[in-house]
Amino acid sequence: MSPREGIKIDDLDGWEELLIKDLLLPVDDIKIISDGSYGYTVILCSNLSEEDKEVLYRLGFKELQPDLFCSNIEQYYPYVTYKEIIKQRIRKIVEGIQDKIYAINSISLSQTGQQMFPPTNEQREAFTKLCNLLCSDKVKFKQLLEIIYKTFLEPSTKKFRKDKFWRDCAELRHHFVGHDRELEIETSAIKHKRVVLLLKDLIGFFPINERDFIKLEIKILTNCQKWLDNILSSIQ
Repeated sequence: MSPREGIKIDDLDGWEELLIKDLLLPVDDIKIISDGSYGYTVILCSNLSEEDKEVLYRLGFKELQPDLFCSNIEQYYPYVTYKEIIKQRIRKIVEGIQDKIYAINSISLSQTGQQMFPPTNEQREAFTKLCNLLCSDKVKFKQLLEIIYKTFLEPSTKKFRKDKFWRDCAELRHHFVGHDRELEIETSAIKHKRVVLLLKDLIGFFPINERDFIKLEIKILTNCQKWLDNILSSIQ
């Protein structure tokens, strides 16, 4: 499926691609139970965050019991607006990042008298940009890396610069932003082997189109939230 204004999901592969590959939801199993005109899409998901659940609710799913979600199919399958769902997903992740930053600042201020990520006009602008940024190409992906570096990586203390997320983003920024060179798939494996392996580790392949870069954006933002979670746990 290519990104377009709407996607009609009418089979198991379609749901798997949207939920698992695009939205990176921790789906354990998906089943479609139908007689051809009426039925249900049933999803088993463990360890869902509240943000993840909101994505499923937005897609028309209801939680029958913990970890079990169901969408009722009547006459036709749900029509999903791809970019709308993706943008909502990104906004929720960014809101989660904001909450972590606030919590980290509150604790670090009480412990040391200083905030680890001092709130500034630039930081507020960065959060606004992240909420509205859709990395549809390499240029916008560069913007994402710059925002993350200046807003989160640069202000962080040396203790947390050893984490994999920090090192990964610094490596990607150095490659995409620090060097003005065209990245071609045929030559990147030779010239930029570490970056190619890093990108494959993040999303499974080297990004070449709009959908690939959006997947990469969601993955990096999700990892940023996890990195901040680790910081929060270590200072509590």
